[in-house]
Amino acid sequence: MALYINPSPLRGEEKVEGEFLSPRGIEAKEYVERRFAENGNQMIIETRKLGKWRRWLAKVYLPDTGRTLNEELIERDLAKKIRAHAGGG
Repeated sequence: MALYINPSPLRGEEKVEGEFLSPRGIEAKEYVERRFAENGNQMIIETRKLGKWRRWLAKVYLPDTGRTLNEELIERDLAKKIRAHAGGG
């Protein structure tokens, strides 16, 4: 089974620095930016267009580990695992 994620939303209910931003979303964004920088912005992206809303889903592989960025985000509770269903593309 493929591992896709639903990241913490960047938009939130409370204003942060004058905008409606989610603290968890900001933390997830900063983590991803740091991990990309640590890998010289090198990555492999595997995509599929799936789901009820026909959005693009991706697995992101970074060269410095044998795991996906998706797994790292889930372990840090910055994203939730979603299941790709059979009805997708």
